[in-house]
Amino acid sequence: MGKTLVSSEDAFAFIEARVGRVTGFRRLTEGEECQAFEFDAEGPFVLRINQDGVGFAKDMLMHHHFGATLPIPEVTLISPLGDAVACISRRVPKLTLQDLTAVEALRVAPAVAQVMSAMAACDMGGFVGAGPFDAEGKGAFSTWGGFLADIAARDWRGISDVSAPLDAILRFAETRPNHRYLVHGDFGSNNVLCDKGQITGVIDWSEAMLGDPHYDLANILFWRSWLSCMEVQAGFFEREQPHRLSDTESLRICSLRIALDTLWHAVRDEDTLLADWTRGRLKELL
Repeated sequence: MGKTLVSSEDAFAFIEARVGRVTGFRRLTEGEECQAFEFDAEGPFVLRINQDGVGFAKDMLMHHHFGATLPIPEVTLISPLGDAVACISRRVPKLTLQDLTAVEALRVAPAVAQVMSAMAACDMGGFVGAGPFDAEGKGAFSTWGGFLADIAARDWRGISDVSAPLDAILRFAETRPNHRYLVHGDFGSNNVLCDKGQITGVIDWSEAMLGDPHYDLANILFWRSWLSCMEVQAGFFEREQPHRLSDTESLRICSLRIALDTLWHAVRDEDTLLADWTRGRLKELL
């Protein structure tokens, strides 16, 4: 999916038409698929623009269900903007984990761990199925094992050295209990916002799932040698909260699944640097 190309002028006009007088409007650093702007209108807000509004709808769903217990910014508007979809949400004081120095990242590590525990404690009674869920809370799979095993259904032609990790995942998926906990799906780095040693927001719930909370921890462990903020968090768990790492096989299988997904997309995006690094991580995990 390509990034939208909405001009700053059109974005500003969109905001003014819906919220009235705007101050402090400026473009923010953008992700791979989303444009972003910040502004003030009787409070701080963020405008995000994407080709697909599914992720925005999931952000709204998450705030509705869990905003009282998790720091999920409120979504106030989702609306078409030309051929794109726009989302306005409240802006929270923030630096991302990726923005922090190693000392700052270590300071906030206990708060990150608390948020992970709070996610695992969420009541998922209003959700059904397993794996990635839609804006109504319906999972794409009947079981967590089905989600794990689905990675093998992709077209792996032309990508070498994947048979061993695929076999390991398939064997594990056959006997794994059907976990139905809240999983962010892309937890850490630029999706966790911080201020003064506290977590002020967990954003971008587009990959959210019903499943095993080890998946979010595995995401931190997998990316530790790519992102310094992940290395700090992984080291914190190893030293201060080793009980989180006790289910080594769940963590390994989730890490393999994340690695294969990363490799598959890197090869198709012709990102040689990321593909080569991921192949190295696969070997380490095996």
